[in-house]
Amino acid sequence: MKIILLTGLLIAAFSFKNVTGQTISFEKHSGMVLHLKGEDQHGDRVTFDPPEEKPLVLFFLPKTESRNEAEMFLDHVTHFFDSLSEQKKGSINSVLVVEPIRSGPLVNRIFRSKLSNKPFQVIRDTDGEITGKVYDEAYTITAWVVDKNGEIIHITTEPFSDYGNQILKEKIEGISNKSNTTKTRQK
Repeated sequence: MKIILLTGLLIAAFSFKNVTGQTISFEKHSGMVLHLKGEDQHGDRVTFDPPEEKPLVLFFLPKTESRNEAEMFLDHVTHFFDSLSEQKKGSINSVLVVEPIRSGPLVNRIFRSKLSNKPFQVIRDTDGEITGKVYDEAYTITAWVVDKNGEIIHITTEPFSDYGNQILKEKIEGISNKSNTTKTRQK
C-alpha cells in the first residue's frame, strides 16, 4: 500500500509543469538598467536592451506572507495598467517582476495560472535574482520608470497610493510624449 501511495505522489509531483526553473538575466549599474531578459507568463521571451528601446515600467512586488496578499498586489498592478490609455500602453514596454511567497510547486502553479490573463508581461523572480539586485528589503514594493536609454528616471515605494499612482502616470506620460515626438520628427 505504501509503495502504491508513494508511486502516486511521485507521478503527481512530476506531472506538474516546473514553474520555478526560469532563467533570468538582469543587469543594473549606476542608475541604469543595462539589460533585462527572461520569460513571461506565456512562455514568450521578454527583452529590454537599451538604447532606443521602448521605455520600461517595472513593478517589483514583495515576498508576501500569503498567496492572497500576492494576488492583491497583482490586482493593484492590473488596475494600474487598465487605467492607462491605449496610447500610453503602446508606447511603453511594461514588465512586472514578481516575488511571490515561496511555498512549493503546487501553490506556484496556481499563482502562475492567475497571471495568464494579465494585460502586461510578468517575469517571476522566484529565486530573488532580480529583487536582490534592486533592494535588500524583501517586503518592499518598488516601481521604476526607465527611459529608452535605460536611465531609471523615477523610483517609488508607494506606487499604489493615490499620490504615488498619479506621479507614476505623469512620468509615463512624459516618456510617452517624448517617444511620440521622436517618432513624429522621424516621419
